[in-house]
Amino acid sequence: MSALPKPCEAKCEFFRCARRAMLRPPSNPRRGGSFKGIVICKETGEECLGPKCQYAICVRNALLPNGVCGLEYRSEKRHIRSIEQEVKKYEEKYSSVLEKFKGKKISEDML
Repeated sequence: MSALPKPCEAKCEFFRCARRAMLRPPSNPRRGGSFKGIVICKETGEECLGPKCQYAICVRNALLPNGVCGLEYRSEKRHIRSIEQEVKKYEEKYSSVLEKFKGKKISEDML
């Protein structure tokens, strides 16, 4: 069972505000650390709502409508089936249809 894709965050480097109202307090350059603090909205003066805000955009166009980060969703490992597995799946799915045609004396070549 795979983990759910992570939600978009205002702390992400690709997250932007369309109104340019996002304020990121500067990090301490002496420590060489990156930004990890709270993002503040200049219009409301409160903490940024992140993807819930109507002005939220992603520079990489990865913000999905449900607020999930599309970059995380794309990088998620997906199960890839072989051709043999696909054939077996479709044989099981359509075996009842083939049985109906066999009862009416119609061969598979005619389909």
